[in-house]
Formats: sequence, structure tokens, C-alpha cells
Amino acid sequence: MNTVVSKAGDGDFSTINEAIVAATPGATIQIQAGVYEECLIITKPLSLIGDPNGMVVVHHRDFTAIKIENTQVKLQDLAVGIGTKPFLFTSGSSVEIRGCAVGPVEKFITASEPSLNKYISVSLDRVRSNLSPQDGNAAELTSALDESNNVGLFTANSSISTFNSVFNRTRLTFENSQANVNDSGFESSAIYSRGGGGTISKSFFRSILPQDSVLNCDDSNMVVNSTSIVGKASVGIHSSKGSIKVENCTLEGIGEKGTGILAFRETQVAINECTVARYDQGISVGGNFCEGKVEITKSRLINNGVGCNIFVKRCLDGLMIELADCAISNNKTGCCVNPPTTRLKENNLWFKASACKIENNGKCGIEICFPCHGLIRDSTFNQNGRDLYRGLALFFPLLPFRRRIEIVNCSISKR
Repeated sequence: MNTVVSKAGDGDFSTINEAIVAATPGATIQIQAGVYEECLIITKPLSLIGDPNGMVVVHHRDFTAIKIENTQVKLQDLAVGIGTKPFLFTSGSSVEIRGCAVGPVEKFITASEPSLNKYISVSLDRVRSNLSPQDGNAAELTSALDESNNVGLFTANSSISTFNSVFNRTRLTFENSQANVNDSGFESSAIYSRGGGGTISKSFFRSILPQDSVLNCDDSNMVVNSTSIVGKASVGIHSSKGSIKVENCTLEGIGEKGTGILAFRETQVAINECTVARYDQGISVGGNFCEGKVEITKSRLINNGVGCNIFVKRCLDGLMIELADCAISNNKTGCCVNPPTTRLKENNLWFKASACKIENNGKCGIEICFPCHGLIRDSTFNQNGRDLYRGLALFFPLLPFRRRIEIVNCSISKR
């Protein structure tokens, strides 16, 4: 028999904490509609189920609303109101959250602390999170999404999954965690992954106000597929170290400053069947690379300042940039390889383009600003801007080359 909690006094208990203390491990506590200003501490396996016909609000302005330690808990159909502490703190636990609404609170979830060194599991299904500042202005939103600010959901040494959830102005930080995000919506929100990795699938990100990166991966192994990122963010996807694979995604800026995909330092990047449009730089590759590889296949880089921009500070052990079967069109410059800030070793930078359609780019199709190894083959250059070779759509400001660029079987149409 389930335990019933009712504020009206017609249940087994009038407070949730009383029911938790009295419950046996594995019990289900059904909570009737009402506002419960309590700080819940759960140390045994329990299920807390809200009233499906009313709203159950659990909140505390001064303390964490729900604290779970070393156990397995299910939370369903609950709402958390205004508070200054996390809605949920959990350590060494497995937590399932279904059909819950959160906000505005200072933090949504703090799932373990790195110093505790305990692994946890969090599953979110049909969760709605709104951590909006009260007046919603741009300055407060920028602060709320700043990397140094602990607003949002934080997990360390954890496994987290989200399904069919909505996050509004929420920063999700996954530290040394495995994160799987599916069928979820993010309104002016951001994900930071440090260490670990995971998958983001069939999700939608929209930045209605200026913010930093939407998806920031630092030393992580991340897969992003069938996902859209649109709006005013400075960077759509930022990858530093680790590896990232982006497939069947759409990234669209607002035609001003910003970068669709930024790969920085020692990153292995694979971009396949994506559309990147209306950024200052569609795809940007740069920094200190060691044995890096960037593959862009079957993708569309359109209406950007620069479709693909390569700026290498140092390239000690080899960097390969390869475009295959891509459409690069209506950019100011289709693709640009910029000069390094330090001297490069021999044979350590390669640029390849094959079976690409490079059309209607204002300045030129491909701009190579320093000697490197390259092969451009089986590609079409059509109606690009004026360049050194006129109809060739290749612009080489620094000549002669000590390294070799080969052009094989390309079709060239003059403007």
C-alpha cells in the first residue's frame, strides 16, 4: 500500500519529510497537490510521485530542496519553485526524474562533487527547466550562462541521460561524465562537457539573446547528430582537444559575428552532411595542433564571411584538413588558409579538397596565404570573385611555394 501525503490533512502524513522517515526502503510516496516548503533528505530507495491532477510544488529559499545520498530514487510529476540553492543535490546515487518542472532556482541539479569521487546516474524524461533571470535582460543572461557561473545542471563523475526535455536559460555542465541528450529543446541554454563525452541527438538549440558557445567540448569525445543550432551565440560548437563528430546537423547564425564550428588545439573533427550558414566564419580550425585531422564531407557552407577558415599557430606533428563532396557557395571567401604565427616544420600541414562545388564566393573560392602541401581535384569552380588566376578561383598571395599545391581535373568557369 502506498503512503499518501496531503497538506489538507486527509492523508497518512501532512509533510513529505514525515513520510520519508516512516517509509520502508522501496516504498512509493504519493503526494497530493499543494506547496510543500521543505528540505527533503533521502538516504534510502524511494519513489516520490506527484498528483497527476494537480501541482505539487517543493521548494526552499535557503536550502537545497531535495538531497539524495547513496541510494536509488524516482521523482515524478513534481514542480520546484523559487530558491537560492540547487533543486537537487545527489551523491553516489541513481536518480530518475520524470515529468518535473523546475525554476527559477539558482541551480537545477548538482550531481556529485569532484572531491567526493562518487559515480552517479541521472535520467531526465519530460523535464522542463526555466532558470530565467526575473527580467530576462541580455546582461543577466550572459552572466547566467558564463562558464564561471554554476547556474544550471552540474554533474561530475556521472552518467546522465535526458529525453523529451526543455531547458530555458540553463547551463548544463558535464565533468568527467557520460552524457546522452535526446529529443530535447534548449532555449538560450548551453552545454559544457569537460572530459568524458556522449551523444547529443535530435535536439534543438536556439539563442534568442547573445551568449557564448552553445556546445563547448573540452577534452571530450562527443557525437552530435540530427541537431539544429540557430541564433545569436558567438560559437555554435566549440571543440578543444578530444574528438567530435557532427552529422546531419544545421547550424545557422544571424549573418554577423560568430563561428558555426570552432575546432581548437589537438582536436579530431569529423563533419558530415551538415549545413553551416550565416556566420562570420562557418567552420574555423586553429590553434596548436598535434596530429590533428579535420574531415568535412557532404556538407554545405553557405552565406558566411568565410566558409572554412584555417588559422594554425603551430603544427608540430601534422595537421590534415580535408573537404570532400562539399558545396561552398555565396560566402565572401569560400575557404582560407591563413599564415601561421610560428614557423612550421616540413611536411606537417596538408590541405585537400575533392569533388567540391565552389561557387559564387565574393572574393575567391580558395585562398591559400602560405606554402603548404595541397591537392585540389575533381572540383568545380564557378563564378567566384576576382583572383590572381582570374577564372581559377585560387588566390596565392605569397609566391613562390616551397611546398606543392596540385590542381587535378578541376572545372573552372570565369565570372
